[in-house]
Amino acid sequence: MLGFIGDAISDVAWKWKYKLLPRKKSPLEVPVDIEKEYEEEDIEDITSKDPTFGTDAVIQTLYEGKRSDGMRNFDWRTFPPKPISKSFVKARDRVAIKVYKVKDDDKDQVSGRFALKYHRIDVQNPLLISVLEPILKKENFILNVDDIATFKEPFRPLWFCQDAIRDLYQETSKDSPVKGYMQLFIRVLDECFRDLKIKRHHLLDKGLIDYKIAWILFPRDSTIYSYGMNSEFITRVDNTEYRRNDGVNELVINSKAISFNGRRFIWTKKELVIEFFVGNKPIRELRHYPFDMHPDKASIQDRLLARGRKALDLQGLSYCSYSGISLEPGIRGYTKHNVEGRILVDVVGYNTYHLAKGKREDQDPDIEAPAKEDH
Repeated sequence: MLGFIGDAISDVAWKWKYKLLPRKKSPLEVPVDIEKEYEEEDIEDITSKDPTFGTDAVIQTLYEGKRSDGMRNFDWRTFPPKPISKSFVKARDRVAIKVYKVKDDDKDQVSGRFALKYHRIDVQNPLLISVLEPILKKENFILNVDDIATFKEPFRPLWFCQDAIRDLYQETSKDSPVKGYMQLFIRVLDECFRDLKIKRHHLLDKGLIDYKIAWILFPRDSTIYSYGMNSEFITRVDNTEYRRNDGVNELVINSKAISFNGRRFIWTKKELVIEFFVGNKPIRELRHYPFDMHPDKASIQDRLLARGRKALDLQGLSYCSYSGISLEPGIRGYTKHNVEGRILVDVVGYNTYHLAKGKREDQDPDIEAPAKEDH
């Protein structure tokens, strides 16, 4: 409040100082003299900088003020903010684990009080980080044992690794210095995942899932069943992420599938998308769902193996008789055509000339153009 009053007084003082004290008038304030011809200033006589501009061998540091919005508009000050006391910093840095909670907007407020949820977990103890590092590496979550380990909502790597962490805790000797820190961390996990475990139990028992927790269906290296324009396929999960695309919320499953390039079977990246849905939905009604939940896994495996053998039979140049539908990709999706007659099968030529892929792209799955399957 005092800051606003001080700024108001300063503005009033500056206004009267500007009006009352002598100053050089702007050319726009000089009265018009019709008798005198207007002469434009010579561009060489105009200088935009003071001659002393930048001449002092001094460094000036400006600090962000309280009125900055943190995005575009910064309130720069010539003095630093009040520092945090050393005792507070020391006490804060001594803790093994820090937990950050924020308002849970998915839950209603009661009498003006709101529920909290876990937003971030920081592990600061080096011993604890060193034992978590090899476990979380399996989820492709790399920790630096010399730095703080930070986990953010929805804590995907911790969810899928919590059983391994518990097993390691049980196997660790009571005399081990890390035993107590592991117990603290497991207590945090239990508290963090309590609601999720309850919700998961009730939904999965009925074969249902909701959009917000659908990521728990897809652990790393698990197999997904899906279908495309004209065939079904399975992929292996790499990771999942929630994102917003053209105003639509979606769960993106980054995975990889086996494809045939005309010479060999290779891994190619495949992006699977589950668009936002309201309420609970049967898992098997999702466009992409865990292969283990399919009621007829054996027949799918047989069909996919038969398709793979057929791809091997069509290596090189093959002339075949075909009667059916052809799909041609375009700007607005796929166009269907009826085909009946002789066709040429040339996978290598198609990749090279039609898709403009070089030889290296057919050998390295990491530089394959990602394929996307929509909702």
